[in-house]
Amino acid sequence: MEEAMEHFRHQRRISTAEQEAIVREHLGRVLKEENGGFSLPASSIRVKIWWEKE
Repeated sequence: MEEAMEHFRHQRRISTAEQEAIVREHLGRVLKEENGGFSLPASSIRVKIWWEKE
């Protein structure tokens, strides 16, 4: 949890105790224990679109 908080503290510019409490509560719900550590399940769709002008 502390490593996750450190990551998100910088990534999301968390600067108040209230913000940190919100993120901690969220991470407590979504982090999944896996192989002796934790993961943050997520999905992503990446696409590349192009077209040729006539």
